This record gives sequence, C-alpha cells and structure tokens, in this order.
Amino acid sequence: MAKIVKNTTASDITISRVGVTISASSQHTIEVQEYLLWGNTDALAEITPYVVSGDIVINDGIMDLSVGDGINFLEYPDTAFNARFLSDPERVNGFASKTVQEAIEEAASGSVVSISPTTTIGAVTAVAYTTTLDPDTAYKFTAEIEARRIDLVGEDGMWRQEQRCKRDGLSSAALVGYTFQNIAHRDDSDMDVYWDVSGNQVQLKVVGVAGKTIKWQPKVQQIKVS
Repeated sequence: MAKIVKNTTASDITISRVGVTISASSQHTIEVQEYLLWGNTDALAEITPYVVSGDIVINDGIMDLSVGDGINFLEYPDTAFNARFLSDPERVNGFASKTVQEAIEEAASGSVVSISPTTTIGAVTAVAYTTTLDPDTAYKFTAEIEARRIDLVGEDGMWRQEQRCKRDGLSSAALVGYTFQNIAHRDDSDMDVYWDVSGNQVQLKVVGVAGKTIKWQPKVQQIKVS
C-alpha cells in the first residue's frame, strides 16, 4: 500500500499546507510520517478542488481512486483506513468495500448498498435511493454521491452526508436531527442532495438544474439497531 498524489496537468501544482509542489505530469509519494499532515482539515480543503476537477488523482499503489475514495484515503490516517485490499478478494468475499476499516464496518452493519445511477433532465427532483425502515428500529445512513453533467460541458458535484432515521413502533419513518455534511462541492449552485421520508421509507433525493442533464451515482451504507 502507498499514498501517491498524481498531477495530471501540464503545470506544477503546489499544496501550500503541506509544503509540496508536484511537478507537471508527475507524482508525489507521501511518506508515512506525513499522513497526518496530508489528512488534516486545512490540507484537505486545499487539495479537494484539485481532486474534484481531476487535476490531481490519488493512487493507492495499485489503482487510481475515485474522487470520494481518494479524499477518504488521505483523510483517515488510521491503519485500518489506510490498508486497502491489494486486488479484489473483497468481491470474492461479498464485500463492496475497498478498505479494511470499511469492510469491518460493513460486516458489522451488514449493508453497503450498490445503487444504479439516476439521471435528471432539467430542474427536477428525483429519488436516487430509497429503503423501507423496520418498525422499532433506528438507523444511521452514510452516503457518498458523485454527480456529473453529461449533455454538454462536464460540471461535477460531490457530497458526503450522514443522516439518522427511525421508526417508533408502526409509525411512519422520521428523520432524526440534522443532516451532517462533511463534504459538499458543486460547480452549479442549484445542484443539491438531501434526505426525506415518505410513509415507512427514507429517501435520498437529488435536485437537477434547468437546461442540464446530470448523472448521479450514490453509495449508501446503513447501520441499524432494533
């Protein structure tokens, strides 16, 4: 396992918070003693726009990571979060997760949900994920959502949210508290993601933009207790 930061552009990129300049079309391997430095809030705030735009790609020594996985890989310096599966044995074992820590949490909670993408055409709201809650059960949902405009010039969005929900007895589903959002990026301010309830179901909804076709890809993990 390694932490590699790739500059995909024809210009040097400087991450001032860590004091590193990555030369054009080259890469920088982060030393173990620098993991906490690259994972702190200020460094992540500086590097995230580069990762979202694709100017920087995070690699784990085996493969280039998606935007969300790449930022997670930098953010969590703990051993289990840094330890990624070397190939794809997690698929053989039925895990959707790519890191040891996620696999542990997945095994404990029993559900990382694979979801088909949703496409919005124009300023419409669509349900990207929905599930029916069990009676007398409390839930915590963790969602990562990637969005990209596909009809013309690409415009991206990325969210990472946590939401608690519950059903008391046979009552309707209810959101508990506020949505905790620790990453949100959108090239168009009208793009949005939010949680809602309908009857016994909880829903993750996406909001499109007038005159634009946007493809949304969520990944949702749930933990429940009854």
